[in-house]
Amino acid sequence: PIIDHTYHSDRDTVCLVCDHVRTTDHQHDYEFDSKEKQAICRTCNNKRPCTGTTGECFYYLDGATLIIFGTGMMKDTYGGTYTSSSPHTNAEWYKAWKDLETGASVVIEEGVTYISRNAFYGCETITSVTLPSTVSFPSEISSLASGQAPGQAMFRTCTSLETVVIPNGWTSLPSAAFYGCTSLKTLYLPFSLTKVGTYVTYSCTSLTDVWYDGMEVQKGRVIIDGDNVPLNNATWHYVDCFYCDDIVCNLCQIACDTICDSCGGKLNSSKSHTYSDCEDSVCNECFESRIAPGHSYVSDCDTTCENCGAVREAAIAHTYDTCEDTICDACNERRDALEHIFDDSCDSTCNTCSFMREAPHRYASDCDTVCDLCSSERTALALHTYTNNCDTGCNLCGAVREIEHNYSSDCDTVCNVCESKRDTEASHRFKDCEDTVCDRCSETRVAPGHSYDNDCDTICNVCALERDITHTYDSVCDTLCSVCGFERKAPHRYVSDCDTVCDLCSAEREAVADHVYDNACDVDCNECGAERTPSDHVYTNNCDTDCNVCGALREIEHNYSSDCDTVCNVC
Repeated sequence: PIIDHTYHSDRDTVCLVCDHVRTTDHQHDYEFDSKEKQAICRTCNNKRPCTGTTGECFYYLDGATLIIFGTGMMKDTYGGTYTSSSPHTNAEWYKAWKDLETGASVVIEEGVTYISRNAFYGCETITSVTLPSTVSFPSEISSLASGQAPGQAMFRTCTSLETVVIPNGWTSLPSAAFYGCTSLKTLYLPFSLTKVGTYVTYSCTSLTDVWYDGMEVQKGRVIIDGDNVPLNNATWHYVDCFYCDDIVCNLCQIACDTICDSCGGKLNSSKSHTYSDCEDSVCNECFESRIAPGHSYVSDCDTTCENCGAVREAAIAHTYDTCEDTICDACNERRDALEHIFDDSCDSTCNTCSFMREAPHRYASDCDTVCDLCSSERTALALHTYTNNCDTGCNLCGAVREIEHNYSSDCDTVCNVCESKRDTEASHRFKDCEDTVCDRCSETRVAPGHSYDNDCDTICNVCALERDITHTYDSVCDTLCSVCGFERKAPHRYVSDCDTVCDLCSAEREAVADHVYDNACDVDCNECGAERTPSDHVYTNNCDTDCNVCGALREIEHNYSSDCDTVCNVC
């Protein structure tokens, strides 16, 4: 039975059931998971076994096969010591591969763009190698004389290698690529190759056959640098014409090709050339060129070429007389008739083809000016009809108008025409809230009186009459009115600048000036009379009666040695 393979995503290339590998346009963008030993694509989550990384690429061992994959360059590990029996000791995969003795192979997958210098130098166990077409070695740096070029000596002295196939797409072989591959017998070269560097086949003593994917006359396009004696001496095989030889030519075997590019022999062909379209100048089969005839259209509005069926955007649009017309005036292409398009149900002109119809407007009466269907306006056919000058709605169509009633004065409450009443309380005019007679109509009222927010409010809330008020304070020196909170400057009274207690309310303050005393012994301030504890009087000795500072007198008793002593012991 035929079954569909199962893939993780549209970009996945490996079947989840049978490991079948398919081709896809998607290029995986791998990153290495060292813990799981896997390479995981960042975009499609495709997973592959992976031992490690080399530059932008990845590698793993499948038995005796080293597989290198990814998109980008292998790490250039040039430098160090080489032997004839081991690969480059700086290569990441060296330790995992070094113990293989025989039958080793290398597969470098499509997507790898760079093979490092001396990559497999001395790997004597390699018996086969698979190379990708995506590798490119610039021909201008493919010789030893240009220094250490990319790919130089990449398979040097791989002495077990017998056959190498260079994929189509390679334009050059780097210097010493197969230097010393003594077992190399067969080398396949692509038609794309134009340059072989120096020493590529040096010491390839077993090389006998070179298969070139081109004709002998085309070998001259390949430049072979020096020291490639085995390559030049080998037997070259070419792709030849079946008309002049027994090998089928991949060029003139095309059914529509009639002339051999090698010998000029003419072939009978029953097949016509095939082209992508009328603008294509090269045959898809044999690549013979022609003068393209160009597309052919019936008219400028035709979109499909008569010869190849190519579809284009029309140079001009189809033209029809009306929406109901089904045949294009230019190319006769048929279409389904279209419906007319109007802005609204009363529109008379089609927006597409300008077809005119009689507009079905609907009005309530001859005096109605606005259509009930589309709200478009017209000139009234008759005047509106009202019961009287105060009537606001037309008796025919209901149209509403603005009117002004007729009153004897601004304070009049009854219309003189229709006797409708109005509220005119706000229209009376009085001088103030105490006035009882309206200035306009002399109607009297009970005066409502003035209205103030509080006893301290000076302006009436109704008539704005201003009055005089007296604020209320808790004390003579109080600064805030107890009614309205009005703040005034307190009228405190102090004896002097050094006085701290108000004479009126006993409020305390910080003194503005220092107290003034006659001397250090003075008790009362000369300015405010404030008392203080003075300093002690100063006397010359215990018998001195006059204070040395203020002259204050004191009583003393002299000190004598006995009642008979006449001289004081102190003074």
